[in-house]
Amino acid sequence: MRHIRISWLLLVVFTVSCSAGQLLSEAPPSTLIIDKDMTTIPSSWTPQPTLPSTVPPSPPITSTPSPDLDGDTTTPEPSVPFYRLKMINTLDGWAWGSDGVWRTSNGGQSWFDVAPPDLWYFLYALDAQTAWATARHSQGEEAQEVLLRTSDGGVNWILITEISWRNVDQFLFYDQQNGLSYGCGAAAGTGICTIYETHDGGLSWTPLEFATDHHGDPIDWPGQYLFCNICGDAIKFDLDRLILVGGNMVQYASTTFPVWITQDRGQTWHYQEVSLPAGKFNPGLIDPYPPVFFGSLTGILPLKLANESYNQFGVAFYLTQDGGLTWSFQSLIENVSQVNSWSIMDFISSQDLFISCDADLCASHDGGQTWQRLSPNLSFSYAEGQRYVQQFDFADPLTGWALVEIDGNQPTLWKTLDGGQTWEQLSIDILP
Repeated sequence: MRHIRISWLLLVVFTVSCSAGQLLSEAPPSTLIIDKDMTTIPSSWTPQPTLPSTVPPSPPITSTPSPDLDGDTTTPEPSVPFYRLKMINTLDGWAWGSDGVWRTSNGGQSWFDVAPPDLWYFLYALDAQTAWATARHSQGEEAQEVLLRTSDGGVNWILITEISWRNVDQFLFYDQQNGLSYGCGAAAGTGICTIYETHDGGLSWTPLEFATDHHGDPIDWPGQYLFCNICGDAIKFDLDRLILVGGNMVQYASTTFPVWITQDRGQTWHYQEVSLPAGKFNPGLIDPYPPVFFGSLTGILPLKLANESYNQFGVAFYLTQDGGLTWSFQSLIENVSQVNSWSIMDFISSQDLFISCDADLCASHDGGQTWQRLSPNLSFSYAEGQRYVQQFDFADPLTGWALVEIDGNQPTLWKTLDGGQTWEQLSIDILP
């Protein structure tokens, strides 16, 4: 499952479920000290309680009476201690906040605390059992950030002593062994990504190197990649492929947009000039999202569009079935009154796509060819003093969860069983 969380005019956004990283220096990374030894957590770090091996039947969804969207919202609502979640399937999922990690095995009805002691940040969940996090680990009088991995759902966490990942802040794993760590930021209008790869589950990391960039120029520093940040360029990379979609946010409106792709780490590049759909956004201002792939060949590319007067907005969707070499137009959602509401997307398969449409939720079940605009009992756009969705996550075309806030207060957890048409607030248990 991939997730995209992006707001209009955000300078750069990066893949899977990814957000903009920390600001990076243009200087090369420090010399890496690679220690492949792996040790268990010190004995003072007590393992967490074992989660139930048998998942009890999920009780019916129960909800706490809540005010209408337009009514009084001063009555406190039962909240959850986390602000992000990732559901692996309809039963298993992870959630995390600034001081904890929780796991559910019954669809979100109950959550077990599985955080390692001295948790720093939860990084990535691969499946119901495997995840990575960082923690503060005392060495003498100093506390250092260390990388941890669990393979049993958070019952035990393994300490990894490799330190090169400290240069980055985002993680992405494809399986138990292979993954990337990266950080992306900006300097003087230039976007900079620093990327490392691992093939042993995070025990060791090396720079992900590309022979040339999309202009054919050599890469100055191993593991770094540069692009136009202020243009709104979107970048997507995996272990061999890099795709760069060009934006024109500091240029004139245009009728096409460029896509560069390499499938052999910069040895060769393929270029395509893709046409915008006919209508009010052609010519238009283009702010692309990174493409989302399902397997190696099929991918969806969303573009945020504005007309030349910058008073009408929409999102266009393009499809590739050859790994990103060619893209074809699929559909256009128009009449978006609040561009900032295009901040949440959840593409759970090549056919089932969800995206916030102002206060509504738009859903497609044919790969983006057609869209249904739902008006559920939750708002998917921020409104002062009102309940709104700050994140949603679907496990299948019908089952989804939403973290709902009111003016930045602690969120509440809601669930849908009908594809987002109606939502019920969950009465949940938080267990030690």
